[in-house]
Amino acid sequence: MEKLILDIGYNNNTLYKDIEILIPSNGIISIIGDNGSGKSTFYKTLLGIIPPIKGSIPQYVTEHIAIVSDYVHLPEEITVSDILCLLGLKKINYAADNYPDFQHYIMNYKTQRISTLSSGQRRIVEIYAVLASGKKIIVLDEASNSLDYSNKELFLSHVKKLSKDKILFFHTSHEMHDVVFLEGSIYGLFKTDKLIKRFTDKITSDNIYNFLKYRRDNEEANSFSI
Repeated sequence: MEKLILDIGYNNNTLYKDIEILIPSNGIISIIGDNGSGKSTFYKTLLGIIPPIKGSIPQYVTEHIAIVSDYVHLPEEITVSDILCLLGLKKINYAADNYPDFQHYIMNYKTQRISTLSSGQRRIVEIYAVLASGKKIIVLDEASNSLDYSNKELFLSHVKKLSKDKILFFHTSHEMHDVVFLEGSIYGLFKTDKLIKRFTDKITSDNIYNFLKYRRDNEEANSFSI
């Protein structure tokens, strides 16, 4: 098990300090916080786009991490078969050997254009491409935000199943229901304190909301007293 020990930020401006997050071989790590709290900075640091202010990213993480985001989309004019061709036989065989259920699911849609797939199916195709490439850590940056209920249920069910076996997901969503459904570890971002704190209570929407609200109220009180 790896461990992140970091200070992160940009242009030598520390956004969060003394971050400590355990990195297991599989599971879910949900990163929650207000808009503008620094989730993108955290993920950019993990992905090696910006360097940490202090500390380093473990080599295992840098070698095995990839992102699936609501802000990045597959070209609609190509087919699933086109994606398989781009991946190549070696990667397809790797996926078949290691993720046979996923492989079977994808093959049901290989003749379809991306434009004809539901939003949930597209997300699953995106994850399949990452899995076939041998990645073990997947960042889901608000990847379920634009999905309707049925597509979100389909997508998150596949994510949860993969997290029980071989894959570690970093997950971000503004929907507490998604966080509760996926379970796993939860970390809250509290920008004023420059701290990322682990949630340790029973995982319910109310408890997570109160965790965020309590810390936010403390931040506001501290800011006022200054």
